[in-house]
Amino acid sequence: MNYKKSIAFLLALTFFICLAPVQSGVAGPYDEILAHNSAIYNAFGLGVVIDETGTIGKATDFTVYGTPGSAAEAFARQNDFIFIALTALPVNSAVLINGEPVAFDAYNIAGNNFFKLRDLAYVLSDTEKQFSVIWDEENQSIGLHSGIEYTPVGGEMAVSNPSACTPLPTMSRIFLDGREISLAAYSINGNNYFKLRDIGEVFDFGLHWDEETRTIAIDTASSYTAD
Repeated sequence: MNYKKSIAFLLALTFFICLAPVQSGVAGPYDEILAHNSAIYNAFGLGVVIDETGTIGKATDFTVYGTPGSAAEAFARQNDFIFIALTALPVNSAVLINGEPVAFDAYNIAGNNFFKLRDLAYVLSDTEKQFSVIWDEENQSIGLHSGIEYTPVGGEMAVSNPSACTPLPTMSRIFLDGREISLAAYSINGNNYFKLRDIGEVFDFGLHWDEETRTIAIDTASSYTAD
């Protein structure tokens, strides 16, 4: 397949993902779709492999993660890609905030740690990396404001006995300081969970993983660096 055909394929594929109907009771076209060895990863999480010759990768090159019964699964089945149902697994690692242990409800989804957005805003309040979270009911959107002290709404830092479950993609639009952005987020038991590294990058706080002690360290005195 030549380069022009590859681009046409991508445009057609993006069109399909954007307009695919949302079925009642299941997640819609915004499911996170990951492709191993992907060269392209767009705002909807759709990965497509195109090598230097412009050839789209074979089905065996792809692994699609999504919610059962969703557009992601339909896309995988139609194209003979491997489909793996997304599962949120409780994170058992210790978490340190500026050296102090803090208990969180957190989940690992497709190899990434997701934390409750309001919990992160709560523990980072009164630090140099604080941010506020505002829910806009009318527009069904989440507003994040850097440098603004967080106002608790109740329920922050509640720790339960989490178990494995199926996460649903968060359908709300997300705005950072008035500008719309795209972040991987899932709804679990009515709460929005965001990828910890995404939040670290957005608000520029340090993250460190200690493999030996299996500890996640958040440091507001340092800046974010990608692994």
